[in-house]
Amino acid sequence: MGITYQLKDICKITGISKRTLHFYDGNGLLPAIKKENGYRSYTQLDLEKLQIILFLKRLGMSLEEIKHFFTLSKKEQTKFVEKYQQKIKQKIKDLIETKEMLTQFLTGSSLIDVIKLKEPLRSLEEQYDTEAMLRYSKTREQQTYIQNNSKSNADEIKKQLENIFKKIAILSSAQLPTEMGIQNEIDKLYQLLFKIMGCSLKIFAAIGKEYVVDQRFVSFFEKYGVKDYPEYLATAMKYYVEVKGRE
Repeated sequence: MGITYQLKDICKITGISKRTLHFYDGNGLLPAIKKENGYRSYTQLDLEKLQIILFLKRLGMSLEEIKHFFTLSKKEQTKFVEKYQQKIKQKIKDLIETKEMLTQFLTGSSLIDVIKLKEPLRSLEEQYDTEAMLRYSKTREQQTYIQNNSKSNADEIKKQLENIFKKIAILSSAQLPTEMGIQNEIDKLYQLLFKIMGCSLKIFAAIGKEYVVDQRFVSFFEKYGVKDYPEYLATAMKYYVEVKGRE
């Protein structure tokens, strides 16, 4: 029998958390070997696959795209990855532009003047309002969202969401995503989203997945200081939906 690794060994080698490995196991991306004592173990091939997964994530692939990647032949994989080369070139271009803007500011230019020379930036909320309008304008959820979210209560909704995410971040250090304290906060999140957009359980589960695969959300959740926080939220939301679906 070849070399096998315990879950903790994989974490030490790759630097990722147990929570992330559990998430990858649960969604079928990297299934673990389940021993009789309940512990997970991994083969050398699993370790190599995980290292490929981490590299593909660095390229900007979503988890669904990574799953698809592993179904392709070697020739198809090469062609599939080619499109990310252009994306990386664009990222490098953007970083160079940002560096130039910073240099202008540090050498005496007004920061707002430097920014105005470029395309005006929009907030995360504005980006998603526009994207949601384009993608879901004919759905019941989006129609409810439009009706319930005037400018006057947008700040209050944002405040409530912040409080929920902060509470979950605090509890996450001591509780699993499936435990009662976390699930109570997830219920508050669902009830709030249901109130503002008539969110169905199916949509709620989809939002949880977006927290993991959409880099804008990943960046947004970094401020809470919890490692792999999007995966934690997605796992908690998935469990919530599964429980509610059985009721």
